[in-house]
Amino acid sequence: MERIFESTWIFLCHESLIPNPNDYYSTVMGRRPVLITRSEDGSINAFINACSHRGAQLCRTERGNSKFLTCPYHGWVFDSSGNCVDVRDQQKGNYTQRFLEDGHPLRSLA
Repeated sequence: MERIFESTWIFLCHESLIPNPNDYYSTVMGRRPVLITRSEDGSINAFINACSHRGAQLCRTERGNSKFLTCPYHGWVFDSSGNCVDVRDQQKGNYTQRFLEDGHPLRSLA
């Protein structure tokens, strides 16, 4: 699997599947769940379909349109560009200031 899927370019989706801003398409690349999004500015992004906090799968539907994706585990919120825009329960989580400043975007594939 590693030699086939992780060492070369792989077709994941055609841009016609995500024509509008905030459209997304989820698929699998070998063993990894992948999320392809179209940002508000029209750019296309590819991410591992997992929250950067604890790795829970973010998107559980194949296609859709959403300005924000919310992790079902702890409720972290990401925009279609992969940026973490909200961390739920920051006070209760006892996150350090440095931890919050790091941003924690989704893991990009491209």
